[in-house]
Amino acid sequence: MIEGLDSAARTPLASVAGASKSVVLLGPAEALSHLSSTTELKAQVLSQLADGSFEVDLAGSRLHMLLPAGSQVGDNLAMRLTNSTPPGLSLSTPGMLTAETKSAATNSTAATALAASLAASSTSALPTSASSRTTLSDASRLINLLLQLPSAAPPAASEPVLTHADLLADSSSTAAALQQQITQSGVFYESHLAQWATGQKPLHEVLQEPQAHLPSLAATAWSDSAATDSADHSIRSLVQQQLQTLDDQTLRWRGDIFPGQALEWDIRRERGTAKAPKAGPAEEQWQSVLRLDMPNLGPVQALLTLRGQTLQLRLQAPDAAVATALSAATPTLSAALAQAAGMPAMITVQS
Repeated sequence: MIEGLDSAARTPLASVAGASKSVVLLGPAEALSHLSSTTELKAQVLSQLADGSFEVDLAGSRLHMLLPAGSQVGDNLAMRLTNSTPPGLSLSTPGMLTAETKSAATNSTAATALAASLAASSTSALPTSASSRTTLSDASRLINLLLQLPSAAPPAASEPVLTHADLLADSSSTAAALQQQITQSGVFYESHLAQWATGQKPLHEVLQEPQAHLPSLAATAWSDSAATDSADHSIRSLVQQQLQTLDDQTLRWRGDIFPGQALEWDIRRERGTAKAPKAGPAEEQWQSVLRLDMPNLGPVQALLTLRGQTLQLRLQAPDAAVATALSAATPTLSAALAQAAGMPAMITVQS
């Protein structure tokens, strides 16, 4: 959870109630198609792999996924399907607000209306005891509510990252183009404003981010009800994306890498748990998951894990013939990764 944001109550939100924690499914979303979106799903952590991912039994199906820091083998979890497209999973935890408050906030069309609704709500929805009562500020309750609403759609490119597939051959340019998609997604907007204020970032780069276009949306909204809905949805989505990324340390991006080739990309950071000291820079772990469904190879997933000076890449393809072809190409891929990352990579292929 997000700690230190509630200066009025001087109580971290995590100490009162945990918002839903997202998990990352490492595999095709079709694996969730038979599950109900209206019921709580029982899950058990079966094993942890060397790259930090987990094998989980979810409602009788054995799935491969990334779980929040602190998860351990043997844990019994409760999960729900998210309302995203494609559907995902989140850990199910009890909410702090009543169903009436959630419904009112969901139907609200402006961030200010959300805050007003929360300010007027009763504190009886918060956990209390005979000896103490915890009170959260309006801002903290708004943050908690936004985290409990259906997940916002991940940042997505409005047009392909590259204009043609042949441009993939230039790995440096491709990496720079993908980096630009992340930096200009709006998730890090306030940090970039601080960099601009101290002369570390040019203004024209900050103006490329979605938040820079919100004033024009708001101005139009005064005379156009449809524009009002659009502006409010944009504001709420951006704030939700930022809170979700801060909450579970996972950034999700969706778009076309080149015309006709969709890419799902998740970037996750782990920096220790509440039970262990925070990891230092050398121990910090990053995981990058890319999913593609290619015309000739079919579904392929790549899980790249970086911890200190150790780099691991696991490729997964349901088709055994495709997995064999990928295995044959691992020496070339290993050499390319070593050159790009400046360190050797351990590569495994699974079907």
